[in-house]
Parts: sequence; C-alpha cells; structure tokens
Amino acid sequence: MSLSTKTSAFGKLIALPSTHRLLVCEAAVCLLIGRMLVSVPISRWSRHIGELRKETALEEDPARVEPAKLIGGIVRAVADYVPWRSDCLPQALAARLMLGRRKIPSTLYLGVMKVSENGETRLKAHAWLRCGMITLTGGKASRRFGVVSTFARWYV
Repeated sequence: MSLSTKTSAFGKLIALPSTHRLLVCEAAVCLLIGRMLVSVPISRWSRHIGELRKETALEEDPARVEPAKLIGGIVRAVADYVPWRSDCLPQALAARLMLGRRKIPSTLYLGVMKVSENGETRLKAHAWLRCGMITLTGGKASRRFGVVSTFARWYV
C-alpha cells in the first residue's frame, strides 16, 4: 500500500462520525483476534463460536438489521487495510464477535468446493456470516460452496 493510499484511508477514517470510527477500531481488533484464532486448530475454539449444526432464524428484527449491516460493511472494509491477512474466516469471526457484543444472533457457515487446477483436484474452503436473511461477510462467494458446518449463536 502506497503512502498516498494510506493517507487517503486515514483521511476517510477521520471524516467518519465518531461512532463509526469506534467501530473501525473495534473491527481492527476483532480481525486481529480472528486472525490469531485461525492459526490455532479449529477443534480448540469452535465450541466457543456457537452451537454446532444449528442455524439462527431467517426473520429479521428491524432493530438489529441496520447495526448488523453496518458491522458487516465495516469489517469487510477494514479487512482491506489491516497489515495481516484477513480473508473470509477472520472476517466472519470478527463480525461474529462484534455482533455478540450487541446481542445480535447470527450463523457462521463453513463450506468447501472442489477446484481443478493443472489436472489436480483439491478442496477450497470458505467462511461466511449470516444475520437474518443478510449475509454480512463472505457473501458473494458463498453460493459456490457446499456447507459442511454451521455455528449458530442466539441471545435472549
């Protein structure tokens, strides 16, 4: 990333309302936590991200939809600027953490698909997060992947 890109990103950050700037900072911290979790075997932390093989409802609570959309958008945007790799799983984990702080239910999906390259077939993995009917992270690619696991998190 060039200096001018960093400067313009900083300018955009400063131009945000203070509540959004706080969300940007929170997203960066949560993306770092997500990145660190990915470096540990999933069997060690998966039980903490939700109930295995369950999904939250598709109904949307209007009071939760807008905050969830905002969080998803900010996590996706901040992932492009942090100095560590923040692809689909760290983004899904970061958004899940942020939604959890606000008691907003969501479902984290893990999926795979077969990819053939140079005559070899291998599996490619993907993660995405859904809140109500809205896919907050990893949404565009998720349609191509078969779901192998779900983790639902509800809040009463």
